[in-house]
Amino acid sequence: MISLNVTYYNDFELLKWWYTTVKRLENEGYEFILNIGDDGSMKNPAVDFFEKNEPTQHMRLFRVVDDIGFNSHGTRNLLMKQTTTDWNLMSDIDRQYPDKTLKMINVCEDDLTKGSYYSFYEIKEASPDRFSLNDYLVHHYDFWETGGYDEEFVNIHWGDRYFLETLTRVAKRNKMEYWDVRYVRGARNVSWEEVPFTIYPDDKTLIHPLGAWGDETFRHRLKKFVRDRNKTAKGRKSKQVLNFEWTQIF
Repeated sequence: MISLNVTYYNDFELLKWWYTTVKRLENEGYEFILNIGDDGSMKNPAVDFFEKNEPTQHMRLFRVVDDIGFNSHGTRNLLMKQTTTDWNLMSDIDRQYPDKTLKMINVCEDDLTKGSYYSFYEIKEASPDRFSLNDYLVHHYDFWETGGYDEEFVNIHWGDRYFLETLTRVAKRNKMEYWDVRYVRGARNVSWEEVPFTIYPDDKTLIHPLGAWGDETFRHRLKKFVRDRNKTAKGRKSKQVLNFEWTQIF
C-alpha cells in the first residue's frame, strides 16, 4: 500500500476533496493510507471536519499544536516519521489529482525503484505546464537519507527547493508524463516592503527573500540569511527534526 501524506491548513473545502476522493477510490478497490498533517490550524482545525465526516480505517490525522507559521516543512517531516509504508506521496492540501493518476500510483508499487523518486506533470492555468517540484512519490529510506526537510527554513520560502536539491543527490528524479497534479489554491500575492512577503489569504508570515534559486550567489545568501536568523532568540536552536509539539488525533 502507498501513503498519501498531505499537509493541511485551515481549509475544509480542500480537505473535503481529499476525503471524498480517497473514500470513493477505496470503495472502487483502490486503497491508500491518507495521512493528514494539520499545520497548527486555529480557524478551521482538521479535527472539526472529521467530527462531521467519519474517517475510514486507513485515514490518520496528526496536528502541530502551535500555529508556528508556514511550518509545512516540519509537518512533512512529521508525516514521514509516522508513515507505515515504504512508498509515500508527498503533497499539500491545495493539490488535486485526476482519478487516473491516483489509480496508476495505486497499482505501480512493484514497478517503483528505491533510489529513485517520481515527479508529476503540473496542470496550472496561470502558467505554462511544467513538472511540479513539491509533489513527488518517494521511498521512506531515500527521504531520510537527506535528513528530511531542514526546519531552519520554517517560515521561509525556498526550504522545499533546498530539500529537493539534497534529495536529487541521493535519488534519481523521474518525471512521469502521465501523472498529473493541479494546484487549486490560486496565485500568491507578493507585497514588496523592506523584505518581500508572500501573502496567503490565511497566513501573512511567509518571508520570500529576493532572488532566484538558479542563482548560486542567491542560494549562498539565502543559506547565510537562514543561519543568521536562527542565531536570534526566535531562531531554532536544534538541528534535529520535529522541533515542535505535535499530537496524533486518530
